[in-house]
Amino acid sequence: MRPASKTLEHNGETLTLSEWAERSNLSYSVIYARLRLGWDIQRIFTTPPQTPKSVWINGKEETIQSISRRTGVHSATLYARAKRGVTSEQLLTTEPPHRRNPYAGSLEFREWLFKFIVYYKALNDGISPSLKEMQEASQKTADFRGVSIGSIKWTLSELKAKGRIENTRNQPRCIKVVGGKWSFGE
Repeated sequence: MRPASKTLEHNGETLTLSEWAERSNLSYSVIYARLRLGWDIQRIFTTPPQTPKSVWINGKEETIQSISRRTGVHSATLYARAKRGVTSEQLLTTEPPHRRNPYAGSLEFREWLFKFIVYYKALNDGISPSLKEMQEASQKTADFRGVSIGSIKWTLSELKAKGRIENTRNQPRCIKVVGGKWSFGE
């Protein structure tokens, strides 16, 4: 029997999977998947779906898919945020609602990282620091403990966008400080 024409009896009613999906808070695919997993009929309909289909924003219920189309934020991101229970304002932002380190990506960290790169290159005959060396140096400061490699990469991309550095070959250790001049033993 094809899944579309498969019928289920629940609470004295016999309906197709599509009809049950229309009546319940479950999608057709959730009902079908639960059946294939061997769930009993009562459990299929009493267990709430794992991901929310809709959320309340400004007193109005809206589906995750429509929010995704309207805002451009990927639906998987919205589902994950809704599952974590973030506020509606945090749900709609394009920035992640939580950061492990409040300084990661901040102006203070960007300036510190730029100065560190200049200092490192001056001490090492123009050789750029590796990502790991940047992270280890940040761990030694009181303000920037816990900064991840990802935050460093993001901050480097900001410095590049601001025209303060260039990545000469899209390789590690190839950071060029714009306007900087490095010489070997003058």
